[in-house]
Amino acid sequence: MKRSVLCLAVLCALVGEASAQSNVNLFGIVDAGVRYVKNGTNSMVQVASGGLAASRFGIKGSEDLGGGLAASFWLENQFNSDTGEVSGKFWGRRSTVSLTGGFGEVRLGRDFTPAYRVATLLADPFGNSGMPAIDSIFSTAKINGAAYSTHYRLDNSATYFLPNNLGGVYGQVSWAAPEGVDGSGHAGGLVGYKSGPLDVGGAYGQTKVAQGSVKTSALAGNYDFGVFKLYAGWSQLKYTSASENRYNVGGLIPMGQGTLKVNFAHSIGKGGEYEVDGLTNKANKLAVGYAYDLSKRTSLYTNVAYIKNKGGATFVVGPGPQMDGTVSKGMDFGIKHAF
Repeated sequence: MKRSVLCLAVLCALVGEASAQSNVNLFGIVDAGVRYVKNGTNSMVQVASGGLAASRFGIKGSEDLGGGLAASFWLENQFNSDTGEVSGKFWGRRSTVSLTGGFGEVRLGRDFTPAYRVATLLADPFGNSGMPAIDSIFSTAKINGAAYSTHYRLDNSATYFLPNNLGGVYGQVSWAAPEGVDGSGHAGGLVGYKSGPLDVGGAYGQTKVAQGSVKTSALAGNYDFGVFKLYAGWSQLKYTSASENRYNVGGLIPMGQGTLKVNFAHSIGKGGEYEVDGLTNKANKLAVGYAYDLSKRTSLYTNVAYIKNKGGATFVVGPGPQMDGTVSKGMDFGIKHAF
């Protein structure tokens, strides 16, 4: 306990000292709720983290170098608010340093893959959080026997971002060094267009594995009509004879101090491991959620999610009891506070 307090004190002192030299901010989210999950006939009640947004804390800052140049850093951690445990790597959400100018931005470190920014963040009204997350009906770590670690983020990456003065056009190119780890070497990019209520993009990436490459493609976009915001997307994973396609359409509806979200997604896997005994993996997912803002930083929320599996698919709405059927469903209530 004393050691933890000492580490926190040192961290605060460092942030204070850095703030005197540049623009440094401490930020985060604490999100916890009560969740009910039923996978087949097995059910469980949990206290869970991240129903509306992943619990996290981070430090970010920048320094004006003059002549239109700026240096910046971003360190972001994810933790489970129900247990206090770190989720994965300590700075697993992001750990980057950047140089920005009229040429755009060069960013080094651990960050999102281009395909994830398009396939998931651009298409999912829930931001891929909690039980409604769109990625719960997609293979995010292994396809047709090939394991890869590049679905969400890239380790050891170098990324170039286009400058933001190109009339709404944006883009990035990323490369990650494998450094002897199979399934972690990656090259990919995205291009998009954002103007007014419209935001659309496409992305492609390849991850090196022992017997070739896992290929990812994505097209997605959203349009804000004012009374509601429409989301839609397609993404594909491909490796040797196997392919997996996911489609979705969703919406976000402002309702006074609250927001209603809904998303329907369908995935289908073909070839390779997806057609064992002639069965093609398929899954449909429906998610509905509502968040009520008590303030700009605090929200109460509830979500309902339902997955129907077909063929050999065994997707579930979230961590919970052993799956012993074709249907997974759940419901939660929680609170999110940002600082």
